[in-house]
Amino acid sequence: MQNTAFARSIIVSAIALAFSPPSSAITIDLSNVAGFESFQQGDSNITTVTGIRDRNITGNYSITGSGGNTGGLLFQSTLSNVTQVPFPTYTSNGSNFPGAISSTPYGPSFGSTSGILRVVGSYKTTTSGSGATGDLGYLVDGVTGTTTQLLPTSLAGGNPILNTIAHSTFGNTVVGNYDTQLITGNSFVYDIPSGTYSSVPFVGKSFDSGKQITSVASNTAYGVYNNLISGGYTGTYNSSTGTYAYIYNKSNDKVYTFSSPDLSLVTHFEGITSAGKPGVYNLVADAVDGQGNHVKAYVATVDLNTIDLTTGQPTITWTEIKVVSNLTSANSMYQGKVIGVYVNSTGQTIAYQADIGSINYAGVNTPIYDPKKNSTASTTTLLGAGWDVINNSTITVANGNGIESGSACGYAGCSTTEYGGVITNNGTVSVSGGSGNSGVLMQGTFGTLLNYGTLRATDGNYAIQTTGSGVSAADGSLIVNTSSGIIDGQVYINAGPYARFENSGSLGITSAGSGVTHTISGTFVQTSTGTLGLRVSPSAADKLQVNGTAYLGGVLNVTATGSYRLGQRIALVNGTGGVNGQFSSLTTNLQNVSYIDYDSTNAYWVYGPSPVYTLQSVQQNAQGLSSVINQQVAALQAGLSYDCNQYNEHNLCISVGGRYTYAGSGPSGNAQSGLVIVGYRPMNTLRVGGFADQSASIASPSGISQSKTSPMWGIFGNWNLNKNGNGLGVQASAAFASSQLSITRTATAYSEAGQGNTQFGGQAYQAQVNYAQPVDDKLKLIPYIGLRYTQINNGAYTENSSATVIAPLSYNAMAQNTFSAVGGLGVSAWLAEKLKGTASVGIQQNLNYSMGNYQGTSAIPGLTSFSVAMPGNVNSMATASAGIYYDVRKNERIGMNVLWQQQPFIATNTTTALATYSIGF
Repeated sequence: MQNTAFARSIIVSAIALAFSPPSSAITIDLSNVAGFESFQQGDSNITTVTGIRDRNITGNYSITGSGGNTGGLLFQSTLSNVTQVPFPTYTSNGSNFPGAISSTPYGPSFGSTSGILRVVGSYKTTTSGSGATGDLGYLVDGVTGTTTQLLPTSLAGGNPILNTIAHSTFGNTVVGNYDTQLITGNSFVYDIPSGTYSSVPFVGKSFDSGKQITSVASNTAYGVYNNLISGGYTGTYNSSTGTYAYIYNKSNDKVYTFSSPDLSLVTHFEGITSAGKPGVYNLVADAVDGQGNHVKAYVATVDLNTIDLTTGQPTITWTEIKVVSNLTSANSMYQGKVIGVYVNSTGQTIAYQADIGSINYAGVNTPIYDPKKNSTASTTTLLGAGWDVINNSTITVANGNGIESGSACGYAGCSTTEYGGVITNNGTVSVSGGSGNSGVLMQGTFGTLLNYGTLRATDGNYAIQTTGSGVSAADGSLIVNTSSGIIDGQVYINAGPYARFENSGSLGITSAGSGVTHTISGTFVQTSTGTLGLRVSPSAADKLQVNGTAYLGGVLNVTATGSYRLGQRIALVNGTGGVNGQFSSLTTNLQNVSYIDYDSTNAYWVYGPSPVYTLQSVQQNAQGLSSVINQQVAALQAGLSYDCNQYNEHNLCISVGGRYTYAGSGPSGNAQSGLVIVGYRPMNTLRVGGFADQSASIASPSGISQSKTSPMWGIFGNWNLNKNGNGLGVQASAAFASSQLSITRTATAYSEAGQGNTQFGGQAYQAQVNYAQPVDDKLKLIPYIGLRYTQINNGAYTENSSATVIAPLSYNAMAQNTFSAVGGLGVSAWLAEKLKGTASVGIQQNLNYSMGNYQGTSAIPGLTSFSVAMPGNVNSMATASAGIYYDVRKNERIGMNVLWQQQPFIATNTTTALATYSIGF
């Protein structure tokens, strides 16, 4: 945020500092600190990191060739290409904010992007609408997936806002800056639940009543932690006009004012975080010289419990940080990790991260970050007393709590709300014996638990519990069970409507039994990596009770004992404010299938197959059956065309060959068969005969197999007016087929497999008239017209039952009937002395068509009967054929025919190829 008022006050502030007591600051070269790392994004000339909470680090990079626009990034733990993702989401222009040309995320909270993580920042569009001409603030909430635009018009007094930048978020608060003219800045404080804005108060609010703030020309807010807001202001403090850094304490409504330890000027604190113990905080700041040039970066450690008698303000210790001799800036800090940027020798701005927490700050034997740590196996309660707590080993306690967070208000003269610290569990905490004990007992407002390890409690005790009353009552507690976290025991979080619980790991109880209720107030979200384990029996079940809103994902694991009736329904999750989303999968210890059902406020475990998923599997089989039907129809249609027309003195003809039929356009199938055709010519103008077509191999769509296939057989007769085949001709034929289908319904996560056998067959009849008109001695045109009737029957059947199939389905018989007219034009031509070719195109027009539904009954509640429509039909279908014949001798012929036919089911067709050898006797 640009603020020229800061620069105007530098000289005045420098004079005032000349009369301040001397203060020394140690200097830390971050490049020598273990774990120091730097990062540059691709070919970008500027890469920054802007905010940090736990393992979440926000940053941005300059978009090459964009004129200064930036794109948002989110890192996990370390700064590298593999640990970053575009944030909030990838965009092709690199801004990583939908609809924006530039964006920067500034302040993350705890949690994951699909969990309880909140991030604030700013973005720009080509127009930056809503009355703003520059940056627009935003708040992204991972739980709801919503982005809220932050624009504090209610504070602007009717003036247009030029820029809004949200800098930090903690609990239900967002802080940041806005300006209505570039020479002044203004702070805003946004309350997330109410959506309202306020300003940080200054005038008359000085902690030292004898050194009052009497006017403020400009002010900013950059950090928020617990009840504290940090930033800077330009105004009159203790009768001196200058620029100062401040901490505002919302609990006592007082402002603490601070100045640089030397003649440089600290214009504001960037951010604020716990230094590990109650009332002690670490802040970062940059200092400028008398011309406003950046000269150094600081970590400032402020102890609100002790007052410097000289300044009348809390004790502050300054620690200068730098990267070698490079110009260095500090942007944020969490625990002992400080992040920022430095400018290298080539002028590039490089992001860095370093952990300085174990280094003592000036004048004391105290680390910059000083939490309570457990690094060895312990059997006693770790008392946090409002400190941050880190467990890196095992805590095993009988008849007591494992970790008590405690709480503290953490400032001199405190008598109001107490705040909890941050508990980070990297080890194992176990409690047993007695009842009501907690692996972690959370106390204080907005206390935080980050579980990377294991929390375990025996029956009657709690893995996590909150204190519900008094000044140390847990309110707005925040729990993150990370992807490596295990919570094995009952959870009881009664921390008001603003508590937030993320389960990205494992939450449940592994010991035998059932009937325990996990209670969580506020918001519960299970991410895609989370598993909720609940135990059920026919008479009792574990339950997750969310007194607020539940957002579900990941895995539900049900451990069941006893016997259940089909369709037995047990409520496992209740959200009084609603249940959003669904578990992605269900795992159980049962051999029989079960599923999850939902309504607006509950998730249920139901024993037996899901009616929805079962019906879907029936629909899949219906599609497969349509292909089998097409394949059978195509075989019958081919049979109707069989003929034997090579005769000798005994007026007999025999033809042998093979058939290949392919049914495509959907679930596909194919069949190969061998065939024999026998013909008799009682007179020169009439021939009759029959055929047998035996399948050798049938490939059906997945889940369907065809067996016990009897030969398709049929008869035919052909009469011609003239013995040379010219002129009028009449043909009649019939074909019959039968087989057995084995139909298998594929099991899904929530439906059973099913298998049953049914009789399958068909019949077809055709009568046709043609007229062969010679064009010359080699070419004939043969128009034709006729009628065709085809029927396909699929018999009734019932699926087999077994130990794993408790609800087999029963199906009714189903038939397809097609009565149609056929017509077209054929051509026959001698291509060479012994080589003849044929071709035809035509149409089949349905005169009457019916197709039964794939329907039946079941014992599944919600699916006692079902009826699945087979694919829709068309009534006009094209057909075509082509053939070539070679006369080996006078009475011997080799032939190859291809028949293509559209079928009644929409967008389906079949192709049949025939190869025959015919000989006359």
